[in-house]
Amino acid sequence: MSDYKGAGRMTQEIVLYRKGTIGTSSPEAWDEVHPRRRAEIVLVSDNTALREAAAYDVNTTHHAWVDYRDDYETVGRGARLIKRVSDGQNFLVHRVVGAGKVGRTGHQRYLRLSLAAIDPPLK
Repeated sequence: MSDYKGAGRMTQEIVLYRKGTIGTSSPEAWDEVHPRRRAEIVLVSDNTALREAAAYDVNTTHHAWVDYRDDYETVGRGARLIKRVSDGQNFLVHRVVGAGKVGRTGHQRYLRLSLAAIDPPLK
């Protein structure tokens, strides 16, 4: 693994879903599903699916369900660090790859993220 400065060289892509209704006027929900508007805001939860996704090989895509709880902290210039994934390993949101909606009614939103592993983990 690389350190914080070189973290972008070793990235892992996962898909984070946000449950909700498309078309909501909530600024927070809009920010989460429209990375071109506010790509630095990412809300994720510490759940089993996310921990398993973090343990996958670099550059693989994995679907992880996400709820409304915050589980991030600021790491300078608005970057968000996803914490408590894969037994304490930390991942920095390297870049937002895309966003969209799934499901027959389009009620499940997602962000596709490229995550950079940080080793040693930031405290």
